[in-house]
Order: sequence, then structure tokens, then C-alpha cells
Amino acid sequence: MDPMKILIPIHSFVDLITNSSTEIYVQASQNTIGAIKRVVDAVLVASGSTSKADDLFEFDLIVKVDNPKPYDQRGPDEGWTIDVSVDSTEGKAYLYEHEDDYEHPAKIYMSVKAKQDNLSEAAKILSNLTGLFELSAIYN
Repeated sequence: MDPMKILIPIHSFVDLITNSSTEIYVQASQNTIGAIKRVVDAVLVASGSTSKADDLFEFDLIVKVDNPKPYDQRGPDEGWTIDVSVDSTEGKAYLYEHEDDYEHPAKIYMSVKAKQDNLSEAAKILSNLTGLFELSAIYN
């Protein structure tokens, strides 16, 4: 190690911020999907497969919106919110509504769905990756 270099390990972005009015929002973007596809493609090549990520999974950016179905008509697994694509009418409306709402910013997630039943666990893991998300900061 260079004697002039000092490495300070950090736990999170908050460790770097001393101004309490600074907020950092982490969300998925098209870049996130591209990065995940490249990782999956590399693993597939390394395992000798000729498949690509798009052959095995469907990737989408989603937002959580209020469930429009009346409570008494919902199934046992239906909650107060539902996931919709950011490209859907509901998703676009939600993003527009929260475009300048710094108190309640839109949170964009990545959704990965398996095209084959035996890949459902892998799709769940890929949907929950957080290390490749785009960052934005708000300064008050």
C-alpha cells in the first residue's frame, strides 16, 4: 500500500454525510437491468450454456402503487400495494405524480420473472440485488 494513501472504510453513504438535511435515494434504472443481464450472461458462458439472460428471465422496472381493488375483494396474498411496470399507464401516472415530491419520492425497483419454473428462486434473488442501483441525492 502506498504510504501516502489512507483508506477509510465506510459502512454506507450516510457515513460520509455530516449535513443532516442531505438525503440519498437509491433506485433501480435501465442501467441496473443491463448490469444484471451482463452478470447472468457471464455466469451462463462460464457454465458452458449458450442461453442468454433474456432467454431465461423477463426484466422490468416497477413501482408500488395503491391496490385499486376494494379490500373485501382481495385475495389472501393481495396487500395494500401492487407492483406495476414503470411503462404502464399506472406506473407513468405514479412517477409523474411523485416527480417533484421530495418528501415521498417514487421508489423504482427491478423485477425479474423466470420463464421456466426451475428458475423461480434465481429470479427472486436477482430481483432483490441492491448493489448496482443508481443513486441520486437531494440537498435541502
